[in-house]
Amino acid sequence: MLEHKGVSPPFLGEKILKWFSPPHETEALLGDFEEIYLDLFFSKGRARAQFWYWTQIILLFPPFLKDSIYWSKEMVKNYLKAALRNIKKSKIYSFVNILGLSVGMACSFLILLYIQHELSYDRFHEKSDRIYRITTEWQFEGQAQIHETAAAPVAPALLNDFPEVQKAVRMRRTGAVMNHNSKSFVESRVYLVDPSFFDVFDFPLIRGNPNTVLSHLHSIVLTEKTAQKYFRNEDPIGKILTFGNRFDLEVTGIARNAPSNSYIDFDFLIPFEAINSFSNYNYLKSWGAWNFHTYLLLQKDFPPSELEEKSQAFIKKYRGQDSTNPQRFHLQPLTKINLETSGKLKYIYFFSAIAAIILILACINFMNLSIARSSTRVREIGMRKVIGAQRHQLVKQFLGESIVLAFIALPLAILFVHVTLPAFNALLKTQLKSDYFQNFPFLGGILVITLLVSLISGSYPALYLSSFQPVRSMRGELKSGARVARFRSLLVVFQFATSIILIICTLSVHHQMKFIHNRNLGFNKDFVVNVPLYDGSLRQKTEYMKHELLANPNILSVTSSSFSPGSYPNQSVDWEGRKEDEELMMAWYSVDHDFIRTYEMEIIEGRDFSKEFPSDIQSAYILNEAAVKAFGWEDAVGKGFRVEKAGFAMGTVIGVMKDFHFASLHQDIKPMALVLEPEGGYQLSLKISSKGMNPTLSFIEKKFKEFAPSAPFSYSFVEDEIAEMYMEEERLGKLINSFSVIAILIACLGLLGLASFAINQRTKEIGIRKVLGASVPAIIILLSKDFMSLVAAANIIAWPVAYYGMNRWLQNFAYRVSISWWLFVISALLALSIAILTIGFRAIKAALTNPVNSLRYE
Repeated sequence: MLEHKGVSPPFLGEKILKWFSPPHETEALLGDFEEIYLDLFFSKGRARAQFWYWTQIILLFPPFLKDSIYWSKEMVKNYLKAALRNIKKSKIYSFVNILGLSVGMACSFLILLYIQHELSYDRFHEKSDRIYRITTEWQFEGQAQIHETAAAPVAPALLNDFPEVQKAVRMRRTGAVMNHNSKSFVESRVYLVDPSFFDVFDFPLIRGNPNTVLSHLHSIVLTEKTAQKYFRNEDPIGKILTFGNRFDLEVTGIARNAPSNSYIDFDFLIPFEAINSFSNYNYLKSWGAWNFHTYLLLQKDFPPSELEEKSQAFIKKYRGQDSTNPQRFHLQPLTKINLETSGKLKYIYFFSAIAAIILILACINFMNLSIARSSTRVREIGMRKVIGAQRHQLVKQFLGESIVLAFIALPLAILFVHVTLPAFNALLKTQLKSDYFQNFPFLGGILVITLLVSLISGSYPALYLSSFQPVRSMRGELKSGARVARFRSLLVVFQFATSIILIICTLSVHHQMKFIHNRNLGFNKDFVVNVPLYDGSLRQKTEYMKHELLANPNILSVTSSSFSPGSYPNQSVDWEGRKEDEELMMAWYSVDHDFIRTYEMEIIEGRDFSKEFPSDIQSAYILNEAAVKAFGWEDAVGKGFRVEKAGFAMGTVIGVMKDFHFASLHQDIKPMALVLEPEGGYQLSLKISSKGMNPTLSFIEKKFKEFAPSAPFSYSFVEDEIAEMYMEEERLGKLINSFSVIAILIACLGLLGLASFAINQRTKEIGIRKVLGASVPAIIILLSKDFMSLVAAANIIAWPVAYYGMNRWLQNFAYRVSISWWLFVISALLALSIAILTIGFRAIKAALTNPVNSLRYE
């Protein structure tokens, strides 16, 4: 064994060498390996040495392949011929095996491609290991909350106080209408960034100097595709784009398109220093508005934990000693942002588990089909043993056959990947590419998976078939026994248990999504159309627009607001009776007088906003029940309250509204306030009749073109906006549904294989029973009952596992269904039905066979 000063590679490697090499060559081979291994270990380290060692093992030690490999050319040629002959001889068996393997491998290849893409996010930046995003920890009602944003002055203060912070970049993603000449587009990927953006991140410029492109407030950088979109073949440098019909910006640079594996997916870059002009608020000096992403480039080898430990004192220094929030900073590595922020880490775990399960199911299917077909190869095995074949040679032969089948399935699996990749991309909103031969890690993963599948799927059949005794093999007798039968049964139980778990998961997700779509949200979402006011000047004439739109009898009500389901601004608030150390951030919306009436919300205390009270504007508030509860008020009407937004003085609560779900059902209903600000809404919401919807929508578009001819027009239904909040769950349901179908198909193939094996074993018994008067139904029941017990056992295993998994998933929802007993009954009946259909055809065929032929069966 390789060993030197307590250092040794895994014993398995030595076993592999002895397995594939004859004894007289193994010692010399191990000696050469030891010399190279130890030299690498002490010069390059253990990891490098182990990597080399296992590479040689996997490649069957190429330096010695020509002279030392125990498989002679003639033997390999013979095994290959035998494998191809058996594939050709049993076309249906081979087709089913290849199909099962290719489907399982295709699923794993797709998932491997997805996982590789997600793990590669932002690793293309040269300094990615030193770039961190600031997150802030806040304490509310004794609970810690992590926010992804910081205040604008944090970055310059950190640069001043910590020399270990080499660079800092503040970011704010926003949407805007961009105009150039007569072209006008609604853009959602506009980023305000500091000039140090190009020093920290590796987004190369095609045109422009990275040190100066963002040096003045009215500069803008475009990506290649955006420049082509606005300027076609013109030179964009020096051209003017108008931001929101308010600011003219000069194009100073063109950047390469952000790659698909970048979390920062910009189309436009504007200097961050322009934030005050865009918002009419002094964010650059405000320590109260924590609204901006902040990225830090740390000095090499500087531990981020050291900065985190000092952050509490840093916050006290600038926010004041009495400040309680935020508590501290946390530094999130750039390469983990996509996984942790987007919730994709759970998808990687889920997909990895699914890939492993599907592959195992495919391998089990291969095993069962191989064993079911073993009766046709008994004499072949006996003959080979009689003429001198050793067991290890037969094992190699059968493993070789499984490798041949796996590599035949490989191109079919790649074809499946290529065909299904567009649908997979559309479902997961990704941009995976099938450039396999340029993606060497993925190519290596494909080869490893193919070899792994062939070895796992071929291992048990190889050991089982090679164990036949020559005398019994020549007689055509199969080896049978309780242990072998139990193992095969366990494989089928595992397959069906997995399928039942996926069926229950599919039904549970569907049940929860049905609950979400049917739940009373506290407002009427039906036939409400949101139309964004892209032209800021429209906000000053909303009353005129509402009057014009209401002239159409199919438009029942119109309101101007900033309300959009799932999207809510948080702002610090002040209220009557607040203690000095109490802080609370609340959701709030700007609305007009018709908001509550349009959405059919319920006022349970006080009154609605009214034009009869002109003083309501920016000084009257309507709170929800959760807010009143949070403040500890028994009677809210008349109490003092304000949203700490510039220009909002302390106002008065005039009403309390019944709680409604302004966020998704993942969250409890939180405190929320409505403020009367008729010109503060950025969209009109129109309640329309269900009759003549298309003419009504055409009328709305026509009117908006009259209101603002140069502004783009778009609309969305509130129902669709709500559905968008649950897109991840919809995707999960579709994925589980797809994987369930695949798992069931593979499980059926495995069950068919085991049924064929069992029926072949009992052919003479069936003939004798028919001669003695057994009916066809009786024989079918006899052949099926054992398999039904396997499916029943699979249900017993699957139910608690599925219950635990779905119960954990449902914990993500504050409002959820209970896991009903009927889900398990349906899954059991479905699994039993599938098993009966799978076994039924084979059992009926055996039961109808002429008993004379059955008694002649050998």
